[in-house]
Amino acid sequence: MVYDSDHGLGWNDPNGWEVYFGEEDQDMEMKLNVYQVLVEHLQSEGIQPELISVEYVHAPYYRMER
Repeated sequence: MVYDSDHGLGWNDPNGWEVYFGEEDQDMEMKLNVYQVLVEHLQSEGIQPELISVEYVHAPYYRMER
């Protein structure tokens, strides 16, 4: 587990990207489901992000580089 003052709690995924779920533990199950679907989509498209954020469950995003 890691903490970032901009993105909240997260971890370094074994696939090589950072993951952030935000400061709040609300909607954690939904955030996890959104994360899993987003990862499946990115992998099916051959996209390797630097960061995946589901801090805001209705506005998840990924970033390719810093």
